Amino acid sequence: MKTLKPFLHLALAAAVLPACTKDRLEGSGTIVTQDRGLSTFQNVLIQGPVKVNVMYGNSQLVRVRTDAVAVNEVITTVSNNTLVVDIDDDHHYQHISFEV
Repeated sequence: MKTLKPFLHLALAAAVLPACTKDRLEGSGTIVTQDRGLSTFQNVLIQGPVKVNVMYGNSQLVRVRTDAVAVNEVITTVSNNTLVVDIDDDHHYQHISFEV
């Protein structure tokens, strides 16, 4: 048991310390909407904590709705006919929701 304790402490530190290096981004309370024009796509891949609503229409448009401090943290790209929606993982997001 004595030899296991140092290993457990090291494993815990290795898991916790990388999380401390990320910047904290706290919501301002101001919600903004940003329309983004992208190339056509037929599939959607969600890679982050994002609420996504898909509506079919005549125009190809991606609308991002989130806090003003985080609107540029939402990554939307089209690759191989697939819309990829992701959140920049360099930050801890406090009191911020993402909707696309």
